[in-house]
Amino acid sequence: MSQPVDPRLRVADLFVFRGRRGTVLALTTDRSAVGGLASGATYDLRIDGDGDAVEDLTYRVVVDGADPADGTRPVVLRRLSRADAEDPAACGTVVAAGRTGSTVAGTDGLRLWTGTAADPAPVDPGLLAAVTTAVEHGTPVDLSGRVLPAAPPTGNRVAAVVLEIPDAVLAPVAMRAAGRIGVWATVAPAAGQGGPQTHRRGLPLVGEVLAGLDAPLREHLGRGRPAADRAEFGGMFAKKAEQVVAAGAAVGDPSAYARRVADRLLPDVLPYTIGTTASFGFAGWNGRDPADDAAGVVCSVVAGVAVPFGAGRATAHRATTTWPYLPLL
Repeated sequence: MSQPVDPRLRVADLFVFRGRRGTVLALTTDRSAVGGLASGATYDLRIDGDGDAVEDLTYRVVVDGADPADGTRPVVLRRLSRADAEDPAACGTVVAAGRTGSTVAGTDGLRLWTGTAADPAPVDPGLLAAVTTAVEHGTPVDLSGRVLPAAPPTGNRVAAVVLEIPDAVLAPVAMRAAGRIGVWATVAPAAGQGGPQTHRRGLPLVGEVLAGLDAPLREHLGRGRPAADRAEFGGMFAKKAEQVVAAGAAVGDPSAYARRVADRLLPDVLPYTIGTTASFGFAGWNGRDPADDAAGVVCSVVAGVAVPFGAGRATAHRATTTWPYLPLL
């Protein structure tokens, strides 16, 4: 029997939005992660500046050392550019160093926060189960047995990394794409720590929804590289989406619609234009604010019909407009 994956080694959500000083990149780990970030693991925020789904700039966060009496741990932020940005073994340049749970000031106006926060975007398990079951079996999405929660979910803890990058730092990276960047996050365990080689996240719930109940397929997607996504997964995901929308008679041409879905969700990269207001909605995706009903949007796009999300917006712990933006406990 395989060992359960350490939830600290999985990216739950990625957010990219306008902050007070620049662009905010924030990742959270899988829900119910205990003990914060995994010691020695690398938490990478990867940025593509020219639209080829290959990282041009990576910020790597590593938390290490035993917990001292006050519960904080040392944290280091490294910047990797050019060829080093895609090299998991590259050292890069240290641009910030401090401790978890407090703001760490870095070079070039960067600021970093790592620690434990309340989950800013809890997933409605009833909706997710209905959509993944429909995708797996090629049946209409059935929400008849879904019970909306009486109150927003509370108490979910996540380990989080929040990095704010001034526009002057990001603008040169995105010069060839008119200020447009693509972002994804990865986690890799420390040597000897065990678990998957890496886990990545760009858009919300792509692996969960399009892989359905196929756990090996979800893991395969999570270990791949964005530049290969369309070639490797596009046809398979289009077929899955076609079956579910055809079963629900949701659109006039299920095959054409499904191809558009696959093209929209792959590569699994979150796009954002520097200096603009983030919005993850039906009309388009420009980053992702913690308040966006992103999971409901992805489920609706795959199913071809608008499905209610319920808990996606009315979270008990709301994100704030002040640093570090995520709801702290």
